[in-house]
Amino acid sequence: MSVEELRSIGLNMGNAKSVKDEIDALGPAAAVPPTSPAVHPHSSAVAAAAAAAACPAPACDGKPRTLMSSNFKREYAAVECPELQHQLFSSMHSFLMVMCVHCKQPASAGKDLFLRLQGESFENPKELLSEIQVAATRIWTSTQKLQGGGVDKALNVEFCSLLNRALRDDDADVMPHLVVIVRAINALCIVRRESASLKFPPNAVSHRGGALPPQHHAFFAVGKKYRVPMYLATSFSEDKAYEFWCSLLHAAPATIPLPPTSRVVRYRAFASGQVPVHWVIHFDPRGEHSLRYRCKNVNLVEKTVKGVEDELEFLFVP
Repeated sequence: MSVEELRSIGLNMGNAKSVKDEIDALGPAAAVPPTSPAVHPHSSAVAAAAAAAACPAPACDGKPRTLMSSNFKREYAAVECPELQHQLFSSMHSFLMVMCVHCKQPASAGKDLFLRLQGESFENPKELLSEIQVAATRIWTSTQKLQGGGVDKALNVEFCSLLNRALRDDDADVMPHLVVIVRAINALCIVRRESASLKFPPNAVSHRGGALPPQHHAFFAVGKKYRVPMYLATSFSEDKAYEFWCSLLHAAPATIPLPPTSRVVRYRAFASGQVPVHWVIHFDPRGEHSLRYRCKNVNLVEKTVKGVEDELEFLFVP
């Protein structure tokens, strides 16, 4: 892989030439065992690719799917944001049960995940009484996974990854339950926008680390406009993005900074077709001092479940 190719895929891990030298030093590509990568909950590109074989593709009647024609838009417009905890929990339970049917996973795994998520929510009872939107967003940050006997390895992922998978699939049976959860999260990311409390990304950029299969590189062309059909998690921290794309490329926990020898080992993931990508999202710098120039469909997630570190997550809505 040439220096130019490394630059073209958006590889921002130091100098492109030095990265190429490290890859070349590996010699012939070593065989990479088909192990499941350590997927960060909010970087679901690899999780999506892995789960694609396990879940059916959305029906589109031969026509390209758009927001206007999606089941998501139709169902989202038909519901209001939940105000009470039983509305949120009922939709969460139904979503997980129907999603398990959709992806041919055992219902017991869905019920078990729901109970664990509900238990975490009860650790912040005041939110369940008066701040359902905060409770829903905190659930988004949970590290609880779909697990247990009979669960496909590709679907042994966290709740947020399942939620994003469902948004991408746009299944008509799943969507009525899912949009209630989405409404609750969006109320914090869009509706509750008191200007004094809004945070603006340092240097007017946020970061996302992930992996992008080579066959999809051509889609991302200069000047193209597209809508992401899921939640897009970014971070104020470039180091956090760096950590995520490294964890996507190697099962071992990422360290910052990586020792040179460890960094070389991680690049062996190229042999399996996983290319590390550093996405840099640019905002209008005038937005730092003027709400008029701010992006209106994103907000900083400041409350996470117990045990999950603050990732300075800047979350875009679908």
